[in-house]
Order: sequence, then structure tokens, then C-alpha cells
Amino acid sequence: MADLLNKNAREALEARGQKPEFSKEALEDEYRKLEAEGFPDGDRIRFISALGNSGEIAYHYQLICKEWKEETQLFLENSFDCHGEEGLKFLWEKLRKMEEQEKRKRAFTAYLMAVCLSKLKH
Repeated sequence: MADLLNKNAREALEARGQKPEFSKEALEDEYRKLEAEGFPDGDRIRFISALGNSGEIAYHYQLICKEWKEETQLFLENSFDCHGEEGLKFLWEKLRKMEEQEKRKRAFTAYLMAVCLSKLKH
């Protein structure tokens, strides 16, 4: 996690009012490392934060869908609300285009939208 989430660099950006930006490739590399290590809690939590603070909304959603399909409990959705209105628009488009046969995924996507709306309201 040191390369992706260097604490000092992240704090410096946040002090200037900027969000750290992570590339899809860096996030993919980090996910593979975490998967190989069995998703240790501390690193997984930092990764979840990085996903939410990235501009990679589609990749974040892709990982959440993978988690739903595999029925793991990594809680990757916990930072999706950080994508703000753009994330909600993305989820709405996904929901609109889903096939009727994808009932489980539709339900989970609608639930994720509701959670994001609830967090944005507060």
C-alpha cells in the first residue's frame, strides 16, 4: 500500500484541499496485491478509501459487482458515495440499462444508490 497510499503525500494533498488521484492501473495493481494477501483489514480499508477518492467510478462499480457475485464481504461499496452526483448518475444509467434477468444486481444497485443518497443528504 505504500506506493498507492503514501500517508504523507495524501495528507499534503488534503491540506491543500485537493483529493489524491489514483489511476485505474494503480488501483488494479493494488487490488491484485490485496487479493493475493487475503485482503488484510488495514490495507483493504485504505484501498476502499482510494477507490472512493478516485475518478474510476466504473472500476469501483465493477469491483463491487464482483464482490456481490462472489458473495464476499469486503465492503468496497462503503466509499462509493464519495463519487458524489457523478456516481449517482453512473448508477442510474447502469440501472436503466440492466436486463430484467439481472434482478439481484438491479436490487443491489438500487440499494447502493439509496445508501449514497442517504450519505449525501447528511
